[in-house]
Amino acid sequence: MLVHWLKGGKQARTHCRLALLAAQPRHTQEMLSRSVPTYLASVALLTGAAVTLVGCDSSDGGSGTVTLKFECSDPPLGVAYDIKYYNGAVACGNLLLESDIGGSHPWIQPKVTFPAAEDGLYTLIYLDPYVDLPNNGSWPDVTTPGSKAPARHWVAGNIDATMLKTGDLSGATQVSAYKGPSPPWGSHPYGQFLFKQGAGRMNFTTLPSPAGIYKWDYQSFISQYKLGAPVASNFHMTQHMDPRPTVTIPPKSSVSADILGSLEPKCSDPPLGVAYDIKYYNGAVACGNLLLECDIGGTHPWNQPKVTFPAAEDGLYTLIYLDPYVDLPNNGSWPDVTTPGSKAPARHWVAGNIDATMLKTGDLSGATQVSAYKGPSPPWGSHPYGQFLFKQGAGRMNFTTLPSPAGIYKWDYQSFISQYKLGAPVASNFHMTQHMDPRPTAATRSLLLIRTQAERCRTTTETSQ
Repeated sequence: MLVHWLKGGKQARTHCRLALLAAQPRHTQEMLSRSVPTYLASVALLTGAAVTLVGCDSSDGGSGTVTLKFECSDPPLGVAYDIKYYNGAVACGNLLLESDIGGSHPWIQPKVTFPAAEDGLYTLIYLDPYVDLPNNGSWPDVTTPGSKAPARHWVAGNIDATMLKTGDLSGATQVSAYKGPSPPWGSHPYGQFLFKQGAGRMNFTTLPSPAGIYKWDYQSFISQYKLGAPVASNFHMTQHMDPRPTVTIPPKSSVSADILGSLEPKCSDPPLGVAYDIKYYNGAVACGNLLLECDIGGTHPWNQPKVTFPAAEDGLYTLIYLDPYVDLPNNGSWPDVTTPGSKAPARHWVAGNIDATMLKTGDLSGATQVSAYKGPSPPWGSHPYGQFLFKQGAGRMNFTTLPSPAGIYKWDYQSFISQYKLGAPVASNFHMTQHMDPRPTAATRSLLLIRTQAERCRTTTETSQ
């Protein structure tokens, strides 16, 4: 999973932030307690990761060049899009689709909140540091910024603390109008950074948008207005995706309630922890956020997510991972279409005799695998997948093994719950999964690039004739 840490080191009263862009090492906590030089050397040695010094500001009033990198502050800057198909809250590197917040979709500003904001005025910078990654790549497969980088997606100034409580920045100075993220291919991060204006209200020069947003010298902007280092930040990944197709929506059917029964996907309080190891974005399941089929299902290796519930009492538990919709009619996406498909519901994973220790570590390999894990693979569109944890009132059970991946469809989970007297779930969570073909390899990206260049040459030749 993509994990980002902050490490604060103090040398000569200088406070520096470090951002590590890498997979989580085994001894993270131990390493975070070391000095800055030792920490950097240890991380580079153990992970081969690229570590970047992202900015320094001296407590004695001096300042260095502020270089914006992607990190999630504590507390994080609140950024939330109104997305119909999944949870649009930005959460430290989670995934959002171009088709829902950029491209030809209406460019609607997200709500930006920071309840911890002190009295005063603030500036928001929303930045894309990569833009057109070379060779049609995705970050972190490709880390060289494109020819148009960085891009200025939104700058708002003179934001007061009240606005940051409501999330409505319409009363702020729109320095550079909002432009929705529109990666031309692949995926990469977009960061949101909040600065406190030390000089009070400012007369900003309006910057052009959407034309003129590329190759922006944000460091000069920060220096010109004496913004210093960010006081809060957050970031998300956006995947290129063509506009969602228009579908004919069938009438709602009562069969939906019959199939869903008591296991409609929802998020308990506290939620069940479910986390996938995904290279391209934060794979933690968060009450309806988005994950792609190409990263957790389809032809991708079906690796079980980590499932945690630290609040679990002593005893044994059963996990049910369910797809209540499967093949939605008319190639639809939920909630445009809410009638389950002909194969619904599908049993994606059932594990029993899970003890409380397993639920603290997230490793269920010692549990009884009642139905082997199958990665989510919607045949089209997107819909929810729910994870439900039950406490076994009768102690250890002798479960009958169920077939997987064959035989997982049209599963009568209500009879299963009744047979083993599981009762109601004690914890739950859910995510949305969008159908997407496998990510291109370096070889297929090169072939695509050659074909694109050949097509351009052919078009140019025909035009000149």
